[in-house]
Amino acid sequence: MLETDWQIANDTVVRPDVMVICQDIDEKVLVTPDLIIEVVSSTSVKRDEIIKRDLYQREGPPYYILVYPENRLAKVYRNDAQGFIKKGDYSDEKAEFTIHDYSFNIDLAAIWR
Repeated sequence: MLETDWQIANDTVVRPDVMVICQDIDEKVLVTPDLIIEVVSSTSVKRDEIIKRDLYQREGPPYYILVYPENRLAKVYRNDAQGFIKKGDYSDEKAEFTIHDYSFNIDLAAIWR
């Protein structure tokens, strides 16, 4: 797994907890990820739910997932013309995603094991 930053602008660099990019990249990520996951803790709630969410929404990744390990909850957002729209709250379900005409499921129950 490549650990790297995502350079949004010359003065804005973020490091999501997990990002999926469905294309080749160099050392610096200069493309918009296809899926971003942030693990929310008590010290990161404002940053993940507001600051990063707004920043990511402007950049246009198709999906943003907030994971709350203490509550065994994942909030899945889909980005469309109106911005991030909540697709649902998941605990033990599978969530379906479509990226570049490829559909797949993520078994969210598996992350709690």
